[in-house]
Amino acid sequence: MFKHKVTTDEFGVMTLNDTTENYETEIDIPYMRLGKISISADGFEVGLKRMKAFLTWMNVNHRGFKLTLEYEIQEYDLIWDDVWDSVLGKDWVEADEGFLENHLSYVSVNFNRGAIYLWIDTSGLHIDHMIRVTMNDAMQVACCEMM
Repeated sequence: MFKHKVTTDEFGVMTLNDTTENYETEIDIPYMRLGKISISADGFEVGLKRMKAFLTWMNVNHRGFKLTLEYEIQEYDLIWDDVWDSVLGKDWVEADEGFLENHLSYVSVNFNRGAIYLWIDTSGLHIDHMIRVTMNDAMQVACCEMM
């Protein structure tokens, strides 16, 4: 059985969600829409360290990381060509690098099963889907998928 609330130096009070068995809180992250973070109760100490490291890295790299996401979204073919074209008003292969940045917003971040998952809203490029990015220990994209 896990404690219902834990207080951390990094993120203050985190409350256990009994359904997901994640500790959750909201923090002020200017570049993230909701600022919601969650860490699996199982492996909480490791998750706490990884979450702090990831958010520290994101504080510096959040803008540049959107360009990486643009490449990954194209690589994994997560947005159909006709959607790209309708957003741009021209064939997406003619778009300038970084064109997708304004359409991507960071929603929340989760540590679960040993990995950091970053949830991305595509501003309607997917009607009701978000993109989940799995990060590796080196702060690189391990997987990018539509959820």
